[in-house]
Amino acid sequence: MQQETFHWPHKDLLDVDQLTQEELFHLLDTAASLHEINSRPVKKVPILKGKSIVLFFAEPSTRTKTSFDMAGKRLSADTFSLAKSGSSLQKGESLKDTALTLQAMNPDVIVIRHSSSGAARFLADRLHCGVVNAGDGWHAHPTQALLDAFSLRQVWGSGPDAFKGKNLLILGDCAHSRVCRSNVHLLTKLGVNVSLCAPRTLLPAGVDSWPVTVYTDSKKAVRDMDAIMCLRLQLERQQAGLLPDLREYSRRFCLTPAHMELARPGARIMHPGPILRGLDVSDALADSPQSLILDQVAAGVSVRMAALSARHAPRHQGQFNSRRSLMPTLLIKNARYLGEPADLLVVDGAVRALSSSIEAPADAHIVDAAGNILFPSFIDVHTHLREPGYEWKETVATGLAAAAHGGFGAILCMANTDPVNDDAAVTEQILEAARRSWPHGPRVHPIGAATVGLKGEELARMAELKDAGCVAISNDGRPVGNTELFRRAMEYAADLGLIVIDHCEDPYLAAKSHMNEGVTSGVLGIKGQPDVAETIQAARSILLADYLGVPVHIAHVSAKRTVDVIAWGKSRGVKVTAETTPHYLTLDDTAVNNYNTLAKVNPPMSRPCAKRSSPA
Repeated sequence: MQQETFHWPHKDLLDVDQLTQEELFHLLDTAASLHEINSRPVKKVPILKGKSIVLFFAEPSTRTKTSFDMAGKRLSADTFSLAKSGSSLQKGESLKDTALTLQAMNPDVIVIRHSSSGAARFLADRLHCGVVNAGDGWHAHPTQALLDAFSLRQVWGSGPDAFKGKNLLILGDCAHSRVCRSNVHLLTKLGVNVSLCAPRTLLPAGVDSWPVTVYTDSKKAVRDMDAIMCLRLQLERQQAGLLPDLREYSRRFCLTPAHMELARPGARIMHPGPILRGLDVSDALADSPQSLILDQVAAGVSVRMAALSARHAPRHQGQFNSRRSLMPTLLIKNARYLGEPADLLVVDGAVRALSSSIEAPADAHIVDAAGNILFPSFIDVHTHLREPGYEWKETVATGLAAAAHGGFGAILCMANTDPVNDDAAVTEQILEAARRSWPHGPRVHPIGAATVGLKGEELARMAELKDAGCVAISNDGRPVGNTELFRRAMEYAADLGLIVIDHCEDPYLAAKSHMNEGVTSGVLGIKGQPDVAETIQAARSILLADYLGVPVHIAHVSAKRTVDVIAWGKSRGVKVTAETTPHYLTLDDTAVNNYNTLAKVNPPMSRPCAKRSSPA
């Protein structure tokens, strides 16, 4: 029976949270219609004839890789396998360069598995071909969640309300499981009541904010469950000190027939594989009639056929990255700018005119800003873009997206990348990433390292850094303890017209501390850092600036005493500037009460009596 045409809007499949409920049901319905093909004598249909699929698996896999390969072949696509051990990644080539090399061969889809969370997104943002995530770090495994839902659908029914009100438990190492995260997204979207059960050391950070019920007792957790999904315990978790030993874990969290007596009659058992019998699930249950484990494996081919075929229709290149398309003409009317009426005209993302009255172009989108104030864009002088090296924290593209949404037209980014920005090549890489991801802004101004590798042992090549585009130098996060070396850095930078930005922290007073030293740290039993650790270092920098007649900038001021020494320096005519952040003005160290790690910052927030706004 011919299905109605369904418009599939996605270039990539990165996680199930990007899909609407309608799109989820479309994929499951498509998988059901393709499932019959897998039992035919000739298991092939021409849906993807002439298409090419690259299976780029930079992490070991048996089930997922094989099922994607079979799915592609059964759709008549040409599939090509690439493992990390057989690729240039093993020779030191970057993930991006390997992917761009593959794209130059014009595949239609790249299926990627990678040990780093966000790797699939990294490729999808840079490649014109489709990207399907076959598992990235602890983050997501969308096709596994889809095949799990497909397997349950065969038991629970395919109606729109078949999943609503069902209870499902995910049992095991939830913290490090991409399967867990994707299943929580998908199953809750379909109306399932999802619970998680694991020792606290294996529960995800922030799980209290997830739409799940959390247990640490497996016998309580399994009560009234319609299905239990066991997760594989990775043996390195015990070696990392997250568990006392495997025997105790098995005794507490291995699913056994005794557990199933507490679940609802007919409750089903699932596992994404590979199974560790006797550790994740008992041998008897793994092979029991209640088990859907082999059904999940069979569903993998059908679901991946659906995922690959969903986006096979050709698309115009302009659809691949909407960020690169030109913005509409925008006219902001009736705002106030410097106390006067103002209109602002923006064409293709760039300001074209600012005056008291502008006539609207024919194609302009008009925004009435009456009662609002028009500001120039802000500048953030202290950011951490983390690329290269820490893309799992943030990339240049995501950092600039945050800046643009916050109204920042320019940012200065610190040097604590990997490799450290102590070399012109790293500076150029950061600037190229900015040009590629946000060609029309915000602007990026890199800050170079003051010392090689931020080690505080020898000066970095500051002239080369300046020529490459650095506007300042800093050892941010790893303050230079050697005063003689810091003096030379200030002098050398001044000759080049570069300012030194100092993260002020006495390394000995601050060693092994986690918050401010005071009443709160004493009550909590946490080693604290006295606020004078910042003030002593700031005083050193200001005295050197006074002695040498050169400028210095004090970063993220957090303590009243530091404000006092800055004010003293300004009163003497020292070329000292400073910055602070909102949390140092609005919070104090009591925010760490109840061991609130969201309030753990560096430098730490001061005592309530020590707060004071920074000087202008």
